[in-house]
Amino acid sequence: MKKRKIIALAMCTVMTVSLFGCSGGGGVKESSSGNVDKLLSAQPAEVTLPITKTPVKMTVASTISVTSAGQTFGLGDIEAFKELERRTGVQIEYQTVSEEKLSLLFASNNIPDMIFTNWDNFGGTYKYAMDGQLIALDDLIMENSPDFLKVLKNDRSVLKNVLDVDKHIYMYPFIRSEMELRVFEGFQIRRDWLEKLNLETPRTVDEMYTVLKAFKEKDPNGNGKQDEIPIISDKSQPFIDQAMNWFGIGDFYQVNGEVKCGWLQPEYKEFLETMSKWYSEGLIDPDYLTCDRTQFRSKAVNEQAGVWYGRAASVLGTLEAAMSSINPEFSIIGVPWLAKENGAAGYAMPPKYIDNVTNIGIAITSSCKYPDIAAKWCNYAYGNDGHLLFNFGIEGESYTMEDGIPTYTDMIVKNPNGLSMQESLSRYAIPGNYAMEQSKYYFDQFMTGSQKNAIDIWKQGNTDRTIPTLKYNQEELEISNNLKNEIDTYVAEMQSKIIVGKEPMSSYDSFIEKIKSMGVDRVTETIQKAYDRSRAE
Repeated sequence: MKKRKIIALAMCTVMTVSLFGCSGGGGVKESSSGNVDKLLSAQPAEVTLPITKTPVKMTVASTISVTSAGQTFGLGDIEAFKELERRTGVQIEYQTVSEEKLSLLFASNNIPDMIFTNWDNFGGTYKYAMDGQLIALDDLIMENSPDFLKVLKNDRSVLKNVLDVDKHIYMYPFIRSEMELRVFEGFQIRRDWLEKLNLETPRTVDEMYTVLKAFKEKDPNGNGKQDEIPIISDKSQPFIDQAMNWFGIGDFYQVNGEVKCGWLQPEYKEFLETMSKWYSEGLIDPDYLTCDRTQFRSKAVNEQAGVWYGRAASVLGTLEAAMSSINPEFSIIGVPWLAKENGAAGYAMPPKYIDNVTNIGIAITSSCKYPDIAAKWCNYAYGNDGHLLFNFGIEGESYTMEDGIPTYTDMIVKNPNGLSMQESLSRYAIPGNYAMEQSKYYFDQFMTGSQKNAIDIWKQGNTDRTIPTLKYNQEELEISNNLKNEIDTYVAEMQSKIIVGKEPMSSYDSFIEKIKSMGVDRVTETIQKAYDRSRAE
């Protein structure tokens, strides 16, 4: 069960009073749909470099870092950010902090000039803006961010998704305009095992069951032992969260505009019965709830695992690269989003599949003494030079221009120190998680043929029932962050107990009644309001 990770709620008692009022100095402005018209008509002057002629120092706290060859690097260690300082003249102190530490900074109001994080993990930017800790960026953008504003004007859907519930902007976001850049994870299966057992790629739930039984019983790894684990799971990307989609439901999804709670549908009982059956027959890893990334990788490279959910790069690509010299026949393909039965649709419901604007981004805080300079600094990543810098790194070192296309050098694709492409590129740029617009040329070069083929398969999933990431007003946030989290926690506990057999299926009815008594209808109504508002914009 997917639970929203709202770390900052642990500090809610500190912030309750101010959350429900608009504090002064840099807080929220009065909501106005006319603000969109102002943004579209604004014509800010181009930003000249360096941004400032007098020394300016600011601090950016970031929960996002990169890992290369077992070492963790903060933003300031990446060549792109060193070059950014040379070009802009703005000196930045980068602080790499944990999400827990950032929550404490908010609670104590000891906040830096800017914050770069995945705001999904903090309930979004809006509540911190309501508390006066983050500032509305609209005026700053209209005066100091011509390149970012150009992105918004060129794609109205990006503008719509950047605006918060009150029609104001509170962060410079990471943008994925192309579908290939959004559909980067899904179910994966050992193709060589399918071929060895003369099996077809499963397309329905029943076909998947047949494949898993064969993986369990017919020794596809060829060691003469029945040690195969048909489905494994990394607890950070649990397959069980997405397997609900095979039955046409999600935790919450929509049909023709009507938001539905998946747990209350008859298909959810079918899902539980199916997963319970598979688990009892040894088709699901008994450690699926606790398996960490290291254990997950160990089971995959030790030729035990047949099916899992994961990303095209960090899972499929990494495993194939690791196994290339050990077992040249080792190969992985993407699994289509399964249909409940023949003739039914295979639904894909991860919001990221349809979100062209993520909640990864940079917010400027009310502590910032130079917000205009901060806005110009953030803007740089959205212009052509910044786009190249953060997607590709340093020209002549990590990329060169070939026929007008930025092309990674051998330093990246054939690193002399044996680093993978991902590891070598992370020393120069941050194309996967930064406040900028991601480049399709990055995707074209970074993804291998098998990764692209998997993405092509996942792209065929039906997203008609998918709910995008929604924006909530303050009253809705209280329900979404508190009531929904309580229900999520209870459902996750009961769901796992039923699947592993600690609770009988006969407890299903009381389980559902408990969800209803906890207020799931209020949660559904709240999501419906936010969803209706997003469709009307």
